[in-house]
Amino acid sequence: GLECQRHHKRVAERISSRRNESYSDVINYIRTKVRFALLKSVLIAIRGIRGRGTKNTTPVSCIPFNLIPTENHMNVVKRLEQLELDGHFESFIFDTVLNMKH
Repeated sequence: GLECQRHHKRVAERISSRRNESYSDVINYIRTKVRFALLKSVLIAIRGIRGRGTKNTTPVSCIPFNLIPTENHMNVVKRLEQLELDGHFESFIFDTVLNMKH
C-alpha cells in the first residue's frame, strides 16, 4: 500500500544520496528484491521447501545498484574483505548501522 511505497522511496532516497547512486537504479533494485522475496515466499507456502537452502554471501553494501562495478565499489569490496580477514567486519557493520540512524 501507500505506507510501503513511502518506505521504499525513503530508503531509496537515503541509499542513493549516501552511495552516490542514481535514485532510479536503487528503487529498481529494492522493488526487484521485494518482488522476488514475495514470489519465493508464495512458492514456499504452496509447495514447501525443497533441498538445501542457498546462502547469499555478498553483503548488500557491496552491490552496486546499477550492477556496473566502479572504482569506488572495488575499493569498498577490498576494504570489507580486509576487515573480514582482520576480524573487524562485525564491528564495522555495527558502527555503520549506528551511524545510519543519525
